[in-house]
Amino acid sequence: MSAPEQSKNLEAYEAGRKFMAEGFYAGALERLQASLEACIHFKTLELIGECHLKMGNPHAAIVPLAAASGLNPGVRALSLLARALFEDGDHVHARQIAERVLQQAPGNQVALEILSALGSDPYSVS
Repeated sequence: MSAPEQSKNLEAYEAGRKFMAEGFYAGALERLQASLEACIHFKTLELIGECHLKMGNPHAAIVPLAAASGLNPGVRALSLLARALFEDGDHVHARQIAERVLQQAPGNQVALEILSALGSDPYSVS
């Protein structure tokens, strides 16, 4: 990627983050998708998924969050993926992902909330 392309990509990414911070998720999504077209990055995918969740579209959040989870070993994208699956009604996979999150981050609030809502004791992770 050339220097001007990198600059344009960074501008789109930063604009997307700014719009998210201001609660303008549709505008953020547009900018983040433009950034993603220039360069695939886990954080961009994670933020795209988060925008979809904030806009009430958990189904659309699943693929970018799953991709972000595969590109980064951290738990943030994975916990958001568990939330997206839960909100989309896929409780089996939401439980599996939430349990995986708790293996890496035992106090993760999102995973604990999901398992609690599913009627699981979050501290008896299988």
